[in-house]
Amino acid sequence: MKKILLFPLFVLLLFSHNEENYTNFYAFQDNEAVFLSDISFQNGECISGNCVNGFGKIKYDNGIYEGNFKNGLRHGKGIYKWTVGSSYDGDFKNGKKEGNGIYYYSDGWKHIGEFIDGKLTGKAKQYNEKGKLIFEGYFVKGKLNGYGTSYFTSGGKYVGEFLNGKKHGYGKELNKNGKLIYEGQWEAGKIASSTNNKTSVTNTAKTKGCVSGNCTDGWGKYVYNNGYYRGFFKDNKRNDYGFYSWDKGDFYFGNWSNGSRNGYGEHFWKDGSDYIGEWKNDVIAGYGIKRNSDKTYKRGIWENGVLKIKYDFYNNNINKGCTSGNCKNGYGRYIWENGDSYRGFFVNGKRIMGNYKYASGIIYQGQFATDGSFSGNGYYLWENGSYYRGGFKNYKRSGLGYYKNKEDNSEMKGIWEKNELTENYKNK
Repeated sequence: MKKILLFPLFVLLLFSHNEENYTNFYAFQDNEAVFLSDISFQNGECISGNCVNGFGKIKYDNGIYEGNFKNGLRHGKGIYKWTVGSSYDGDFKNGKKEGNGIYYYSDGWKHIGEFIDGKLTGKAKQYNEKGKLIFEGYFVKGKLNGYGTSYFTSGGKYVGEFLNGKKHGYGKELNKNGKLIYEGQWEAGKIASSTNNKTSVTNTAKTKGCVSGNCTDGWGKYVYNNGYYRGFFKDNKRNDYGFYSWDKGDFYFGNWSNGSRNGYGEHFWKDGSDYIGEWKNDVIAGYGIKRNSDKTYKRGIWENGVLKIKYDFYNNNINKGCTSGNCKNGYGRYIWENGDSYRGFFVNGKRIMGNYKYASGIIYQGQFATDGSFSGNGYYLWENGSYYRGGFKNYKRSGLGYYKNKEDNSEMKGIWEKNELTENYKNK
């Protein structure tokens, strides 16, 4: 048998599955951490196939991996089965989970989502042992952060913002019949103590129209018959950055003009499909990528909601430079020597719209100028979960935008110039 020196391992933060954590949401626990160790290297034994460059099977002290290898590292499709009964089935890159995958818990639960640099980062779903959807939303480095939906065993649900696995920020809780229980600010899994943030069931459930802020020329919240919008307004219409949540379960982050989705935006449908890209008058149009509920992708140039020019995404079998796809005129992934990476659309070798990830973990997703700078509309995510959505110019926050500080739950919205808030819409 061949001995082989193993690649870095990763740490997964896992959920406890008791009813108490449904109501206070998921408290991260290391209840299955025994199957993974936070060590740099581990010896393994190649028991079949090619465990250097090819398809092979390798045995470790804590489990078995079977799948593709490149330069002695897990790379490509593979399955890792731990001795405790857990397993991961999905994509690997340079020894780490990278791409789409499914993690199966030993108790029958499963987690389906996206992984970056070995950690759950991006949109994901979690199901219990009966196959019931428990959570869907966003993760940052293995932790629930951003917008999501938690489904309770009682039949009710929470829809809103999360921080480090708990309800934190703006959100609403509904019972199994869809009746509103509470809508407003949350802090560390509980209703925020400030009475200014609270909205009673009676008032909120029956209120329509502009329920807070300035829905004429400023920042406000407007409740419609089919959902609500929270963002910027101009001349009584949705304009520039804003968030729309439909009662049926869809939601949209992005740019608006004259009340319609126009420019760059991200739309997520209840069935699990999503689209990130450009819009025109509420219709998908321009550069964009759509992920269907069956995890198939459509990338390219759209017109009136139909993909007109398709861009393929494929492995170029290199570790630096254009590692995947077409980085000249198409959709590709480029990795720099310093560890930064970009995945998105290119025109004449220049990035124009996509996801730029710094080696430090900071992420920018949105539009770019011809010189490669962050310019246009986009989303900037810091390592601690704080984020900004809105306008950019030459890498800096510029124009109308919304900033959320995840450490103290504070908000800043208004007009920005060179990363500074020059006009505060707090009271506008």
